[in-house]
Amino acid sequence: MIGAAAKSGKYHYYRCSNNFKVGKEICSAPLVSKPKIEGFVIERIKQKVLTDENVTELVKLVNEEVKILAGGDGSA
Repeated sequence: MIGAAAKSGKYHYYRCSNNFKVGKEICSAPLVSKPKIEGFVIERIKQKVLTDENVTELVKLVNEEVKILAGGDGSA
């Protein structure tokens, strides 16, 4: 999917890149509005990636990295 504007940039959509490059004969998928597809993607990221477990692990890793960068890794 690639971004496309319509009505002098007033509206934004995503469309199949093959539809854009080759034509509707190759891909007849309809245009999807930017808010609809981006909302869908953000919800899936929240559900699958930004879980409590993943965020907790990320915070742990960042804290460890900050400690190392601050010279508090215990190697001195």
